[in-house]
Amino acid sequence: MMPEYAPYASFTTLAQGLAQLAAGNGSSIYQMQLDSAPFECGSSNSTSTYLNTLEVLVAVSCGDGVEITDSVTELQEYWTELSSISSFADAMIWVRATCAGWKVHREDRFLGPVSGNTSFPLLFIGNTADPVTPLASAKKTSAGFPGSAVLTLNAPGHTSFTASSTCIQS
Repeated sequence: MMPEYAPYASFTTLAQGLAQLAAGNGSSIYQMQLDSAPFECGSSNSTSTYLNTLEVLVAVSCGDGVEITDSVTELQEYWTELSSISSFADAMIWVRATCAGWKVHREDRFLGPVSGNTSFPLLFIGNTADPVTPLASAKKTSAGFPGSAVLTLNAPGHTSFTASSTCIQS
């Protein structure tokens, strides 16, 4: 799991890797990004696998999402807006840039809006330092559901599951 998604679970490893990197040894940081044993064509080693996680993410994000036809200028404007609400704008802009011009879209894909009246009030939980879904997004989504509320968790990481909180757990 990437440290920015679950900083409490992987901070020690990340901190040690960064300290080694500062001393000129990047092997621990490199190892952190490896998901499995390296893929080798024709290998008889059954543990060698090819993970197509990135390809799946791109296909689902682009194929099921809103069609993006942004120009380079529009992508730059989007990045500027995104960077005002997330410190991970540099890491997240690649999804939109990758999907710009994507040609295959399911006709029955959900295009929103994400809003409506519900039988019961909804509770949205937003972390103050979530690199993927910023607190501002929880507030924006909550605005589309009358009677809903946002519980703010003062913690880093992606989603409330990555930070320990007795308030959230109960």
